[in-house]
Amino acid sequence: MTTSSPGPRAYDAASERLRALLERAATGADSRAWSELWTELYHNGTLDVAHPLVLRTLAGMARSDEADVAASALHLTFPLHPADPHALEGLGRRLYELALADGQEDVALALTYAFGEATCPECEQRFSVVGQVIARAG
Repeated sequence: MTTSSPGPRAYDAASERLRALLERAATGADSRAWSELWTELYHNGTLDVAHPLVLRTLAGMARSDEADVAASALHLTFPLHPADPHALEGLGRRLYELALADGQEDVALALTYAFGEATCPECEQRFSVVGQVIARAG
């Protein structure tokens, strides 16, 4: 008599569910997919992106040309902490004020994240988002 462990089947089902959610989210047209991904990955106060499919796929999506897809993937990959708008200096402050002056509140909010910090899911250290962009571009 042969017995099989339910573990691999459960893992395969979870992998397929994650793959389907990631595919829906990647289109950029399904905002509900991002909410479902969040529900699937967020457990007990921490974000679980340890599944190899998740981290690799979200990292690729973070480099997307579609701003909404890239921003959502970044937010799931690295928990973002917006900068206090009153604490912004230099270019960050100038861009933030220009966005508000032009009635672009969504852009102003996005800039607080761009000039804020993110937390690495592996080592849990915080780092400057714009600092990383500059370091990689330079």
